[in-house]
Amino acid sequence: MIIKTNRPKPRVQILRGWDLVSTSTLHQVHAVKAGQEDIKSGMIISRVWNATLSRYEWTKGVTANGLATPVPYIALQDATEADVVAADGLTGISISGDYEIQTGYYSSGTYNADVLLTFDATTGSVKPAVEGSYVIGRVTRNQGVRQLNPTGVALFYENSETTPANSNVITFETSNMGFVQAVDAIAAP
Repeated sequence: MIIKTNRPKPRVQILRGWDLVSTSTLHQVHAVKAGQEDIKSGMIISRVWNATLSRYEWTKGVTANGLATPVPYIALQDATEADVVAADGLTGISISGDYEIQTGYYSSGTYNADVLLTFDATTGSVKPAVEGSYVIGRVTRNQGVRQLNPTGVALFYENSETTPANSNVITFETSNMGFVQAVDAIAAP
């Protein structure tokens, strides 16, 4: 049975690469930072240290947190889900893993196949990378933004809980590629 909820966007779908029981799956579980309860499944998140509680906590977007290159993660659940609140832990998967992700959290832009992606540091959305951006992946499906449920007909998977007006997603492959350089700044072989 599918329980319909009032979600703003579809849940994240991991189309390739996820194996929760594998020791090679890069994921972490941390509490959600106070004031960050609006983290949703599919947003880019990062860990920040809470010295008062001596623990890491998730925050939306990516913060340096004293690291030269912080590792972005993708939220698997909503921060307000009952099991996340009860366990005081939300699961994030590292973009350093080899995953193909489908998310509804993206900023405006062009999302053709092979477009490099970065993150919005405050909203937790993905967006096209520009020179100087930290690249977290690339678009893998040539249709760019697509609507999961254009007819409004209930589907057999979890995304049927969203309405057609908010079921647009992009699909991308995660990759910890570092920073984008200007094409003329890259030395020829």
